[in-house]
Amino acid sequence: MTTTARLRAFVAVADTGSVRAAAARLVLSESAVSAALGALAKEVAVPLVERDGRGLRLTEAGTTFAEYARTILGLHEEALSAARGDLDPARGHVRLATVTTAADHLLPLALAGFRKHYPDVGLQLHVGTSEHVWALLAAHQADLVIAGRPPSGPPGTVVRAVRDNDLLVVAAPEVAADFDLERVTWLMREEGSGTRAACAALL
Repeated sequence: MTTTARLRAFVAVADTGSVRAAAARLVLSESAVSAALGALAKEVAVPLVERDGRGLRLTEAGTTFAEYARTILGLHEEALSAARGDLDPARGHVRLATVTTAADHLLPLALAGFRKHYPDVGLQLHVGTSEHVWALLAAHQADLVIAGRPPSGPPGTVVRAVRDNDLLVVAAPEVAADFDLERVTWLMREEGSGTRAACAALL
């Protein structure tokens, strides 16, 4: 029977690429992670991982299964949080995912105010690219996302614009004096960044 422990072990291996790294993340022995992988593969009846040098990589079936595994684990956490929150909303748990810019400039003050009013609510924070945090929401691994416009919100997602997000071009005076989009060299944010996507659309 598939258990959440086996799914967590599999997702950890999928994320880290090795049994050793997955065991370190989960604070388990390597043999326990290997046993979980073996039991899961036996139940699914298709190979989920394969050797890749000293590590492991997902098979095509494993990649598909990993997406469902993340969603199942996210829904499980969501269900536990909802049930416990119904008993005492002031002692619930919120999984927050945010882009780097918001984490640097918006969250410190917002979280300080939240903690002041709800000191017993647990907070779990993920910081990443826009692509990453929206994927967490889609997989039910986040309850709230602070980021730019979503690519396409999952069913039931409520999107609220709380402030404008102005993008400014910064350049040396000699470049600004004769600015040409097609001739200047651009420094771009990382892949998956909403700012990068907005700049690419303009260019």
